Amino acid sequence: MFADNPDAVDYLRRAVVTPDPGAEGLARLLMEETIRRTQTLRDHGIARSRIPLEEQAVAVLVSQLGTLLLQPALTLL
Repeated sequence: MFADNPDAVDYLRRAVVTPDPGAEGLARLLMEETIRRTQTLRDHGIARSRIPLEEQAVAVLVSQLGTLLLQPALTLL
């Protein structure tokens, strides 16, 4: 989806990196949803549970969004 919609990537990057003042923030919402889904996977024995839940959720988000969010900064190197 993102490969076909670069504007969506730009929007996501701006919304996560520079949230609107007073807004709950997309990053927080993504984190909360990732925690919920990770807990569900743990409850069903699908996700490992040796590390703290929040740490695992951050790793998932970085894995899924890191390249998209950092790509402009990395292309300058």
